[in-house]
Amino acid sequence: MKFLITVFMGLLSLGVSAQFDFDAAIDLLGKRVARKIYEQGKSKVAVANLYDHHGEENELGMLVSEELTVSMLKHSLGFEVMDRAHLAAIFSEHKLALGGLMNDSTIIQLGRLESVEVLITGTVVKLGDKYKVTVKALDTETAMVIAADKEYFSSERYLDAYYGIASTLPDPIVPDPVVIIEDDCSKGRFGSIYMVNTKSLPLLVSLSHSSASSSCRDEYSVEIPAGGSHRVTSFCSGNVNYLARDSYSGNILGEGTIYLYSCSEKSVKL
Repeated sequence: MKFLITVFMGLLSLGVSAQFDFDAAIDLLGKRVARKIYEQGKSKVAVANLYDHHGEENELGMLVSEELTVSMLKHSLGFEVMDRAHLAAIFSEHKLALGGLMNDSTIIQLGRLESVEVLITGTVVKLGDKYKVTVKALDTETAMVIAADKEYFSSERYLDAYYGIASTLPDPIVPDPVVIIEDDCSKGRFGSIYMVNTKSLPLLVSLSHSSASSSCRDEYSVEIPAGGSHRVTSFCSGNVNYLARDSYSGNILGEGTIYLYSCSEKSVKL
């Protein structure tokens, strides 16, 4: 684990961007931008809709802006984040187009309307099998960029749908049905669990049975590489809890409980 973290930090120092899923990427981006704004001593922030590379709004840009607002509020360190519905009402009332936010006078005007000190703008574009989000924090008094950052997240079918483009992703992995194990295991009352990592990063997966037993496995941990799979045999039948963590950050990315039948195999998509 320490080795993986060391390699990951080394890649970051070389400028190689890790590719996270949507939620993890936006949360990391919001956290970094929030800290930069806090260091500037600002107290009120608003997040505008993000655009595509043509400078046009789309559903995905609105989705990213909404999630970025939530992340910045979560990591605000004390500053206030304006509700996006209220921000939209301000634009409607004063007939300000989001496309005009880059105009210095419009930025300052918006800031003075509601005492917003920092306005977050940016873009979200698709690059091959990933998305790139770039944001800028604009000081509404000076129209200067006081912070800028970017993050990447892996392409997913529902995001392609938001973006309005054809998905190039392979067919999604569907958990296998229960498979009957041929060998005689009825006396041992155990089964197998087949785990599939559908994430774009390695996962640390822990299995634990609701009741301990000496005749079969009741606990198990393994690291599964991105896109990989792993089968655990001789695991106790009954209720099995699973927990999947990001190998790099330790953040929980999936958890749940399955019922494992004796002499059978269950598949779990993580």
